Amino acid sequence: MRAWKLFRAFGLTTTRYDRLLRRYESILHSHSVPATLPVTAVTLRRHPRIMRRLADSGIELAVHGLTHVDHSTLDLEGQTDGMIEARRIFRDAGFSPEGFRCPYLWWNEDTPLAAHRAGFTYVSNQVYLWKDFDQGPIRRLYRVRPKPPEVSLPFTRRGVVEIPVALPDDFLLAEFLALPAEEIAVIWSRMLEDIIRKGELLVLQVHPELVSRCGEALDRLLRRARAEGGIWIATMANLARWWRARREFQATAEIEHGEIKITVQAPPQAVVGIHNLPRSDPRSSGESWLRLRGETHLIPGLVMPFVAVPPKAAEEHVLALEERGYVCRRSHEPAKYAAHLTAGQLGDGGIDDWIRRITATDHPLLRLLPWPEGKRAALCITGDIDCVTLRDYAWRLARK
Repeated sequence: MRAWKLFRAFGLTTTRYDRLLRRYESILHSHSVPATLPVTAVTLRRHPRIMRRLADSGIELAVHGLTHVDHSTLDLEGQTDGMIEARRIFRDAGFSPEGFRCPYLWWNEDTPLAAHRAGFTYVSNQVYLWKDFDQGPIRRLYRVRPKPPEVSLPFTRRGVVEIPVALPDDFLLAEFLALPAEEIAVIWSRMLEDIIRKGELLVLQVHPELVSRCGEALDRLLRRARAEGGIWIATMANLARWWRARREFQATAEIEHGEIKITVQAPPQAVVGIHNLPRSDPRSSGESWLRLRGETHLIPGLVMPFVAVPPKAAEEHVLALEERGYVCRRSHEPAKYAAHLTAGQLGDGGIDDWIRRITATDHPLLRLLPWPEGKRAALCITGDIDCVTLRDYAWRLARK
């Protein structure tokens, strides 16, 4: 069965796989959507014309390893050396890759630092398990960590932006569970609804070799995303660039006569949100976060719309909160702020616990919203390429 599936996707020449790639491109182009395809460096070196065509069509090519090996078994030096060599091969072929994704999504604690040392700005290895698929066999298949993130948003880890990749993907649904296209489309549609509701990010893997079985589901998902409006569909490189640009965000506040004057410094496309704006305020819309544009804002209130943390709070804790868009102040006077976290709360919980505590406040609270132009959510279509022909696949097996 495996041999037949391989023969269906790959041939002795590039013809069969290139046909799948062109269908993949056609679906993306019909919705004017970009995508990101991580590619192993040896595959890019063997098939530069195909890779150039993909790049010229608007598809970002990231690095998927020098070869298709398990990075979780490699130490820092081994990973760094392989990534540097892979980037060199890409550059020699005329490409400037910004990101890295491990084969199999298998990584270890050294992987982000190795990527940073090799010159990458982002990685995409952290799995975000959609709630209905958080099951033991799936966790084991993808080696999911004991506590995957509860929120699907980028974050900084060891010098690079980590862009979480969602499960279930095409392989899990079409190959592992053998679901028909109609059911796959329904599942992906529900995942899209979920990230729109929560204002988060869906990074969905759809591999070119499975486009004959998942292309219809992908087409329906993109049609739905375009119809919804307000969804930022981006490459992973653009996601990472935006997440880094958000670090420019700063805010100050002054309280006078029962009003808070907020002054914001942020990238031009940034939009801030106010949580708990009084219903009596004419701007109140019933939304969880009222979107505000511009540099200066007046809101009613008697405490600073920021988050107080202990003066000796760990820098990584403050960074995690600031990446979620909150303004933190180290203070001995937490009552002067809309929300606060104690040293014990920061030490015992994780970022998701902290956010629940912060947003339980009754006071107006300021936050830089995640996406540019106030978009409601973000979507990225991705996959990977490690073989174009059966010869590539045989070489990959021989290298294991």
